[in-house]
Amino acid sequence: MGETTEKVYCFIRDYVGKHGKAPSYAQIAEACGIRPGTVGAHLSYLEARGLIRRADNTRRGITLLKIKSD
Repeated sequence: MGETTEKVYCFIRDYVGKHGKAPSYAQIAEACGIRPGTVGAHLSYLEARGLIRRADNTRRGITLLKIKSD
């Protein structure tokens, strides 16, 4: 997994642990220092590897499937 994708995953994991819900794409982009348009590509990679699942047409529709530690 690339460094930025790892950063995205860790942010989602930590955010869910702290807030009990998934972050928005904008929050992910801001926290990871990436453009909002690239968040989807990183999430697709994580989903293909079975680490997350995304719900269609749902705000904050990211579910962690596997908790991976640093």
